[in-house]
Amino acid sequence: MKYDVDAVFASACQYHVGNYLNTEKHKKILQGMMGKHFTDDDVQKLNDELPDMIREKSHSSTIVNLYYSKKDNTYEKHIIDLKNDLSAAGIRYTTTEDDYVNHSENGIFFKKYLKTRFCQ
Repeated sequence: MKYDVDAVFASACQYHVGNYLNTEKHKKILQGMMGKHFTDDDVQKLNDELPDMIREKSHSSTIVNLYYSKKDNTYEKHIIDLKNDLSAAGIRYTTTEDDYVNHSENGIFFKKYLKTRFCQ
């Protein structure tokens, strides 16, 4: 949307980027982005990045195509808020729901989805 593209295809989104990265597993990535001694304000800044962009691009002509599984932990933590914010901003989106359980499986299923969608 930032670049006024026609469509975005997003899978198992991490919408609240700061929260997603503020874990032991992703701490080095967060430090690389915000500095070794990042603060709670830095985490919040990352959390605000995507919601702010969506509000700024309200009524964008970009169609956002979301692919996810309600069984993936990103659904409750990220995707519900993303869908709500897209709706509030008047941005059109589609959803494709799968049933994989682990977030790490997403890439396997998303690749099949894209192949089906674009390689007919």
